[in-house]
Amino acid sequence: MRKRLIILFLAGVLAAVSGCSQFAADATKTIEAESGTLQAEAAEKKAAEKAEEKAAEATAAEAAEAAADAEGELPVPNADHLNLLPGRWMDAVSQRAGMTICELDEEYQYYVEVFWGGSALEYSVWSMNAVYDPETDSVRYTDGACYLNTYDAETGEIAEQEVLWLDAEGSFHFTEDGHMLWTDSREEQAAGMEFVRTYSLEVPEEVLKEKYFDVVLGLETGTAGASLKEAQAACALLTFAGERDLMNIDQAIFTDTLLAVIETLEEEQVETLRTNLESLAALIDEAAGETDLGESRGMFEDAGVFDQMVECTENTGTMESWKVLHRLTSQLIVDDTEIEEPEEQK
Repeated sequence: MRKRLIILFLAGVLAAVSGCSQFAADATKTIEAESGTLQAEAAEKKAAEKAEEKAAEATAAEAAEAAADAEGELPVPNADHLNLLPGRWMDAVSQRAGMTICELDEEYQYYVEVFWGGSALEYSVWSMNAVYDPETDSVRYTDGACYLNTYDAETGEIAEQEVLWLDAEGSFHFTEDGHMLWTDSREEQAAGMEFVRTYSLEVPEEVLKEKYFDVVLGLETGTAGASLKEAQAACALLTFAGERDLMNIDQAIFTDTLLAVIETLEEEQVETLRTNLESLAALIDEAAGETDLGESRGMFEDAGVFDQMVECTENTGTMESWKVLHRLTSQLIVDDTEIEEPEEQK
């Protein structure tokens, strides 16, 4: 009986051990399966994180590149507004205020004067050196001055000048329709004052041909008295430009008129026009840059146009008108062979 009990006990123990082994095996399989799942999920998460990091880096790089490109790009000036600037403007409302803008030698730099007639003998004058800002499409200044001028009734000269200020800041902003709005830190009347461009009369083709093209084309070089004829021609061009008030002409219409005459010329005539015009322009620049015409004085005296040439070169409107005439013509007769072709990209 005792022996049987021992056998039964041992059989139970073996059964229990066998059951535990099976449970452990099953548990191990479950743990291994769950571990594999967790590892797969961790690997997938890590891969997703890396993908997100790369995407973020790429986005940041693109943003940095775009910012660098934007920083390197310069604002494009409004060509139509730049052409409008030099010339005469008028207050659109009262028409009592006038403005003259003269182009200086430096690019985008201008001298501006605004006039307001308080009475027949009293004028307020605002003057400033301004710079065109392509980013805001405006002309800005920091040295605005204001004077109150009283004129002599008999001579018309300034009898008294009162300086009101010399430190105003302001700007002339272009509107969508090509007008200009004036703002000034010192002048209350300037608030919202709107100026419109005014134009001189158009130049007929026959007048342009006779007074301008024939003068330039008729210039002879290398002959006796050529220098005197060149001096007379230079004076004639300035006189024509000033009398026709070309600084205030509608440049689009005037360009069409210039082109209409140029298209009637032979190729050789265009080449002569190009050569002679640049020669005359050099002489005018030289004379205008010196007191009493500088070293070229003797040439103009011998040609009999010294006084007339001095008057022309000292007249701001005449010189501005000549600049318009010279610039527009040069643009139409530019020598294509002088334009360098861009190199082909390899």
